[in-house]
Amino acid sequence: MTATQGKTMTATDNMRRKTRLFMIFAVAIALIGFAIIAASGINKNLVYYWAPKDLQAAGDKAYGATIRLGGMVAPGSIKTGGGSALDFDVTDYQKSVHVKATGLPPAMFREGIGVVVEGTMTKGGYFKGERLMVSEIGTDSYIVSALDDHIVPWRVSYRTTQLFKGATRFVMTSGGHIAGIVSPPGPKVRLWTNDELPRDADAWKAGATEHRDTWWNDWSRWLAERAGELRPAPAIGSDQHPPTGVAPGEYVRS
Repeated sequence: MTATQGKTMTATDNMRRKTRLFMIFAVAIALIGFAIIAASGINKNLVYYWAPKDLQAAGDKAYGATIRLGGMVAPGSIKTGGGSALDFDVTDYQKSVHVKATGLPPAMFREGIGVVVEGTMTKGGYFKGERLMVSEIGTDSYIVSALDDHIVPWRVSYRTTQLFKGATRFVMTSGGHIAGIVSPPGPKVRLWTNDELPRDADAWKAGATEHRDTWWNDWSRWLAERAGELRPAPAIGSDQHPPTGVAPGEYVRS
């Protein structure tokens, strides 16, 4: 081995050592960051979407955080005070949270309607509402969830069935957040359906029927029942903006 080769190997070894040290340092910083996040619990700068059950489970960690509390306006809970004061309970049929809000409520506000209240939880045991939004969706709805979805857990997705007023179909597919939606037909694909929509998500799952099918087929049948007769596609383009080619476009066809 020549002196030049020895110097080259030494420089290479030094570079490798520096790279390893940098990686160790970066991993350590990342772990410290995760530990801080875990210790701090709830980030006060984020907006959380919770049902009463979630809010109560958070306990003291919920104080000071901006929260959008979603559920139903509990029957018999609405009380109006002097001026624009408004008291009512929001329930998910498992837990209830008392809300104190100010300002004129939306015209559709009433008992038994879906509602989202933005505000903060107080140490006085009530939710201080600063913004009130009601849900009055009367159109038919098709809701897809995924069994292993870690971003929108299927039980959370199921809550929408108790908010919409129109005819609602809720289905659950196998897979996660992405694979569950892509879900091409195949021997591994599973689909769960249940025409009944009980308040409890697990009760829905217990009564659901498992199919070896993709939700796309179920959705196509559901959509066909609500679609009109097939008809020719309308003409595209105009004198000012003539079409340059057929769909899906030359940039795709090329």
